[in-house]
Amino acid sequence: MAQHNVNYTFEKSAYLCSYDSTSNYSSQDYLLTGNYGAYPSVEQRMAIFGYNSQSIKDILKYKKITAAVLHVYLLSSIPKPSHHWIQTNAYNLYREWGEKTVTYANMASQYGSMTWHNINNSVSSGWFDFILYGYDGLEKGMGFKLEVPFDTQTAQMASTRASSNKPYLTITYEDVPPETPIVNLPDGNYVDNSSIIKFEWKHNDSMGGIQKKFDLQWSSNNGGSWNTISQTTSNNYYNMPANTLPSGNILWRVRTYNVFGETGNYSPSTAFYSVGMPKNPTIQDITGNVSRPTISWGSDDQQLYQVQILQEDNLIYDSGVQPSTSVKNHMVNKFLLDGIYTAQVRTKNRYDLWSNWTQRSFNIQTTKPVKPNVTLESNNYGVAIATDNESGTIYILYRKKHNESFYIPVFKAVDGIVKDNTLENNIDYDYFIRAVKNGAFNDSDIVRGKCLLKHYLFSSIKNMDDVVEMKYSLHKNNKDFSLDNLCSENNYTGRKYPVTEYSPFVKETYNLKFFANTYIKLQKFIDLINERTIILYRDKFTKKYGNICNIRCKQYKKGFSMEFTFNVTDHSEEIEV
Repeated sequence: MAQHNVNYTFEKSAYLCSYDSTSNYSSQDYLLTGNYGAYPSVEQRMAIFGYNSQSIKDILKYKKITAAVLHVYLLSSIPKPSHHWIQTNAYNLYREWGEKTVTYANMASQYGSMTWHNINNSVSSGWFDFILYGYDGLEKGMGFKLEVPFDTQTAQMASTRASSNKPYLTITYEDVPPETPIVNLPDGNYVDNSSIIKFEWKHNDSMGGIQKKFDLQWSSNNGGSWNTISQTTSNNYYNMPANTLPSGNILWRVRTYNVFGETGNYSPSTAFYSVGMPKNPTIQDITGNVSRPTISWGSDDQQLYQVQILQEDNLIYDSGVQPSTSVKNHMVNKFLLDGIYTAQVRTKNRYDLWSNWTQRSFNIQTTKPVKPNVTLESNNYGVAIATDNESGTIYILYRKKHNESFYIPVFKAVDGIVKDNTLENNIDYDYFIRAVKNGAFNDSDIVRGKCLLKHYLFSSIKNMDDVVEMKYSLHKNNKDFSLDNLCSENNYTGRKYPVTEYSPFVKETYNLKFFANTYIKLQKFIDLINERTIILYRDKFTKKYGNICNIRCKQYKKGFSMEFTFNVTDHSEEIEV
């Protein structure tokens, strides 16, 4: 903290006389101060000195004044009083004043005491140094009085008009370094390091100075080492470029410089958590020349992954977002034609941030199996499709409604036969068989079929070929079913009536009644319920998957009545291939 001295010569001077209060005393090369005359008509005299206050302010801007001394040259001495002491006073002048117009009258009440001293010895002629306490350099000048109370001693000193020994002021000041800055942001929160991070603080200067420069430091190893960023700017912030910080706990601190280049202490270390995009995954392998390739990759901090296949910038396949911290390979769930493709993989980390896509090209060239033959026959429950049965070849049945666009795989052939007992009544369906062998495939021609249901059919998804047929309904031509969009009614202040709020869920039920004319038929249906799995229910107008939890039966002379509730549930007919 450096100290400096500056001597400032006054630009004007005069003295004020209370006895002749309207007269101006500014033409002599001396000034008078003290008392003159006999009590009670004592004349008071005070020397005043003026300077350019703005000039003083410029010199002392952002400085701390540690001392100030007024230097006057006494032209006469004052002996030690026999019954009292010599008193010295300094005053602040509060208003602007003209050297040729100032009088006691127009300066009365325009000054206030700054500091004073008592002297118990005599005062010799020559230089007299008067220490000023409380001097701030902000007023319009200063007054000075040297007197013996209740006495008529008068001191004479050189004025600013004297040829030598003019009065002047010595000011001692310090270049005060700024105090520790106040840190604002980031502070104790999560920050996305893949975006611009704004660091904010407040320059803390007790002298009101502005910031000239800052040093910002950050550490990713708990202060073991620091990275420093320095900028010459008055901005109390720094925008750190994206992707500068690693992920993890980050400490940061800052110190600032004042306009004189002096620096304060670093702020206390402040912590926040840096989170950002994970490292891009590395595609390590793609199985070649198979129609369903497997993509393998390496990644860090994986929580989710997504795989896509492109061909000439067209999206061919999308795995969707898959949750897994350990699975780092994916078999494409689609048969790809021969050609050149691009695989791309991305992962998401624990902070819910995605990596960039990583891409790799690959080629598919396969030797295709024999194109399968296919024939179709309709029956009371659905359709039966016959195809080839070559060893080592898998035959998959694909289906869609005739008016739909996309096929889905629904069954695999067993011994060259596949049955589809899941059809809606009187709807046209299109089929083809896909032969798969050694990672290659070939498709049959498309065939079309439908079925006409005569009765009520029930089958378990565990064995769709085992169909339970109920011929006798007790509904009297009316089925009892209900649909309930689940919702709640809530009351709110300011509303007279409740507000209905719907959930995304639906409850759909069918209350069904049948007659079984044999115990064997009844027992087969009870066995179906006891499988405790999803059941497919079909009739001429309905196709639903659901559950049957209980059944109520009565025995009659000619058979058994059956009454139960069928609760509709979700089920996908698409199989994994």
